[in-house]
This record gives sequence, structure tokens and C-alpha cells, in this order.
Amino acid sequence: MPNGNVTASLITRLEEHRYGPENAISGNKEKTGLNLAISAIQQSPWFQLDLSIAHCIHIIKIYKQVMGWSTDNDLANLRIAVGETDDDMYDASHKYLCAYYDGKPPGEELTITCTQRLYGRLIRVTAVQLVNRLRLREIEVFGW
Repeated sequence: MPNGNVTASLITRLEEHRYGPENAISGNKEKTGLNLAISAIQQSPWFQLDLSIAHCIHIIKIYKQVMGWSTDNDLANLRIAVGETDDDMYDASHKYLCAYYDGKPPGEELTITCTQRLYGRLIRVTAVQLVNRLRLREIEVFGW
């Protein structure tokens, strides 16, 4: 996927000057350090990636923090949606659902293969049904 003009956002970031969403698209997959995107504690926190132009999305890799103050719930019960608009991200019909990952990732990274062919510029990762923080070390998107 192209690297130019890609932006990221969190529903609410943990601190104003650290842990911003841009950290999850930096290309840095170091297992240690503070290069993380972390949301504030809230119900169903989300991270959104904007590719600026639409692509057919096939695989999404999410890397979690494995050192320090990471918890098993950092990437638990994830809903991954792909669409063209913010409204698509809230669609309950599963029309824009790439996948739902029920549980906790088995290791440092979680590879999600979309269950259907989806075309869009927005990818949203939501930790559903949780009051927690969403912590991402890095996210990669594969498609055409």
C-alpha cells in the first residue's frame, strides 16, 4: 500500500504530546520504547487509518506492545471495518466489516484476513464492549 498521504486518528489520545495515532503508522515495529498509539480509557476505543484514496483491502496486521504496561486486553475483541466515510464505520449491517476478532491476540502481532472483499480508504479498529485503552505499536494494511 502507498505510504504518502496516510493519516491516522484515535477517538481520544492518552496524552496531548505523546502516544499519538501517527505512532502506529511510523514503520517502527520495535518491541520496546514509547512509540505507541494509545487511547484514553473509554468505552469501545478506536483507531482509524485514512489511506487518502480507496483500495481493495485484504489483510491487516496489528502489532501490540509487549513490554512495560501492556495488558492482555490491549487488543481484545476487535472489530475491523473498511469503508469510504465515517458513517460506514458505524454501519450495523456488516456490509463494511472486514473481520471480528473475538478474544486476545496469541502473541506480538495479530494478522486479520478480511472475510469479504472490501474497498475503501478508511480502516477502523475498535475494541468493542470494553472500557479500556486501545494500545497499538504498529498497523500494516495489505491490498491492491
